[in-house]
Amino acid sequence: MNVEKLCVSLTLILVLNPTLMKINIALLLLSFMCIVHTHAQTFVINGNGKKFNDQDIIYLTYSKDGKQLLDSTYVKNKTFRFEGTIDQPIKASLYRNENPFLIDISTDSKSIYLEEGTIEIIANKSLNDARAKGTLLNADLERLNKQTRYNRLNSARASKEYEDQADLPASEEKTQLSREAAAAYDRYVLDQLAFAEKNPTSIVSLDILVNATKMSKYADQIALIYTKIPTEVQQSERGQLIAANLEKAKKTLVGDPAPWFMIPDLEGNGVALQDFKGKYILIDFWASWCLPCREENPNLIHVYNRYKDKGLVIIGISLDTKREDLIKAIEEDKLPWLQLADFQGNLSAVRYDYGINTIPANVLIGPDMRILAKDLKGQDLQDRLKEIFGD
Repeated sequence: MNVEKLCVSLTLILVLNPTLMKINIALLLLSFMCIVHTHAQTFVINGNGKKFNDQDIIYLTYSKDGKQLLDSTYVKNKTFRFEGTIDQPIKASLYRNENPFLIDISTDSKSIYLEEGTIEIIANKSLNDARAKGTLLNADLERLNKQTRYNRLNSARASKEYEDQADLPASEEKTQLSREAAAAYDRYVLDQLAFAEKNPTSIVSLDILVNATKMSKYADQIALIYTKIPTEVQQSERGQLIAANLEKAKKTLVGDPAPWFMIPDLEGNGVALQDFKGKYILIDFWASWCLPCREENPNLIHVYNRYKDKGLVIIGISLDTKREDLIKAIEEDKLPWLQLADFQGNLSAVRYDYGINTIPANVLIGPDMRILAKDLKGQDLQDRLKEIFGD
């Protein structure tokens, strides 16, 4: 029996008998190797929406060879279908009547995994309530969604309640909503990490860990989970990415000296971190194209105006590649603090020195040039600066 036939047979066994995965680590490892086995893999998506309308448009988007791809099809007789090839399993999203390239927030979508085989999408009124079945990774993803549903929905609700008041003046209610949103999201992430710890060979778990390593606060917990992952899985592409992200996080642990840098300001003058020794420094990593970064700017303006005369310095480090884009964003958001940029984008050396995997990100540095905190946003940032400077 060749590798492809063996993998197909094993996948069918595990999809039809998921309890086997809980009792046989050899099957788990073999299934993992089958899933990541590199060859042209054909996927088929058969969708059925009981209350979908004919001529509804279903969009499918995913990344391949570094490019974001978009496909679409019409619903006909309550059904839709996609077919394509991939080199390895990848996360994808389905949208109904919403071109994902033209919207900021989706109201009707479903995350799935593209992998070899036929993926059945069963929906009622919308993709939001759809289930995916028929393949191993989508079975894992459905289990994850079920186990995290309570805190996932609470996190979404709390975030929306806070966002609805984001443009309103500061108030006790707004402060409480910010804290509730942060706590709800934290519970949701911890639910995901618990799933990853119990399912160490699933690509779904590896993707959870890859995403979570972008948030430094979970680095210690992820490192512990990573030690429990079989060596064969650690050596996979996703496993190596987790290790690399954890290594980056070690470069800038709280209490460590802040990495030195010299970066040009917008007039081309070199600015060194050491120039600000003796002050509290908030380094803000951002870019003009980063919507979450831009959404956080009003909060940064608030704390800057409140504490700038008490010793707070904010230094913006942009990951833009075009000067005109950065200048436009600074003017639109009315940012008064120092801005630095080498216009190397994601290749900027300081990004690697500080272990920045995603933006927005920030680092709070004390007068002794040691790191005090990382990735403080919203009310968390306000609370920490209040501890330092008082009212």
